[in-house]
Amino acid sequence: MTPVLLVVVATALSGQTFVESPLQSGAGCVNFGTNVTTNVVSTTVTAARNNGQETPKQGEVFFVAVNVASFSQPCLTRLTVRPGFRLPAGLVHVPPSGQVGAPVARCSLGPIGGTLAAQPCRLTPSETLADGTIIFDHPTAGFWQVPDGQVLEIRIPVRSTAELPAATLQGYVDYVSPDGFFRQPLRPQVGIRVFFNPPSVTYPSPAVTDVGPYSAHLFAFVDPHFNAGTIRAQVRRVGQLDFVTVDEGGHDGSLFELDVDSPVEGLDADTNYEFRYTYSVTRNGLVSLGAAQPFRTLPPPRFAFSATVVGGGRLTTSPSPESDGTFIDRTPVTLTALPDSGQRLVSLVVDGEAVAGASSTVTVAGPLVAVATFEALPPPPAEGEGEGEGENPGEGEGENPGEGEGENPGEGEGEGEGENPGEGEGEEGDTGGPRRNDDEDVASGCASIDGGLWGLWALAGLLGFGARRRRPTGDSAA
Repeated sequence: MTPVLLVVVATALSGQTFVESPLQSGAGCVNFGTNVTTNVVSTTVTAARNNGQETPKQGEVFFVAVNVASFSQPCLTRLTVRPGFRLPAGLVHVPPSGQVGAPVARCSLGPIGGTLAAQPCRLTPSETLADGTIIFDHPTAGFWQVPDGQVLEIRIPVRSTAELPAATLQGYVDYVSPDGFFRQPLRPQVGIRVFFNPPSVTYPSPAVTDVGPYSAHLFAFVDPHFNAGTIRAQVRRVGQLDFVTVDEGGHDGSLFELDVDSPVEGLDADTNYEFRYTYSVTRNGLVSLGAAQPFRTLPPPRFAFSATVVGGGRLTTSPSPESDGTFIDRTPVTLTALPDSGQRLVSLVVDGEAVAGASSTVTVAGPLVAVATFEALPPPPAEGEGEGEGENPGEGEGENPGEGEGENPGEGEGEGEGENPGEGEGEEGDTGGPRRNDDEDVASGCASIDGGLWGLWALAGLLGFGARRRRPTGDSAA
């Protein structure tokens, strides 16, 4: 009798090289209804990253596969099988992401040692058993049909969430023979090794957005590869030696890829900078560094300056405005109101607020508006200015206004009619001037504007001391 050979291979590659290990053999199939023992089961587990030949690392996707081959079956021309995977702790199936080129489960069938043809395949398990075993049935028929001399391969993408020194892929293959339903464990159990994988840092394009005079927004892609640790964003001026941490946060490593962004404030305007992201692994202290990314902040804004002066004076600033009449943002400016001669400061108003005093220092953060108002000083009081009537000239109306006309009025003596000497017509005196009577003397004294000695004599006339008439000489004396 030709023995029945069932080969089950667990591998991480889609190639057809596997190891056959006879575990037990039986008498084979004599007739239907006879108990058929499991003849040969061979399992081999290998691993590779993304279909390549590299050793898998934590956080990266690689594949594990179960191969079921049918050899020389005397009783049947095909096997009816259903393989199942039981992944070790730390190894998880990667579900389809929908992205182009993303790893998905694949099913293939073909000659042993030949080229396998793709078959309809479930992308997610058709069933998950209580012990964690995941089953990938045929999408429509349930059990797979494996013709004699061919091999079925079911390959699923997995990712390790930890470093695995010697994990094992377990599971079994259910198959149906003429004598009933059987379950064959995958054995021997061969270890899968998953190595430590340091985190990686890459950047999108653009890696910097919202760049302003004093701020920027930084971005990066960080792959912790399931390593718990700390992410840091660091910035430095171009030419400086050390980076300064501007943002940081811890991560438990549970996510495979992180989109991180950091808004950064407090930068200097119009300055060249560069930044990087780092990831420090908590378990071993390893630090993964991202490449430095350059950027430049924008020039600072400029704000208009308006100065209004009311009255006689001027308004000065220190420093002076730029050539276009503006001030650069964040510039300290001192404004001083200076009155002209004969003027005084009434008020100084800066940005709508009254200032105590004639000077104010402000830091420019927007349009700057200043208004200085001046007024004339009041005149000083005049010296010797009096009120009411006074005796001295210039203090009001005086008693001796000094009014009057003529030379030495009332000096000559005259004769005339009347009871009082000096009344009547007078003769020409010694001075050669015409004689005048007392009434003329009084009128002349009142009309004098000289205010001097003549006024005094006129006053004497008013008091009855008029000028004496002179006696005639010669014949007149007689």
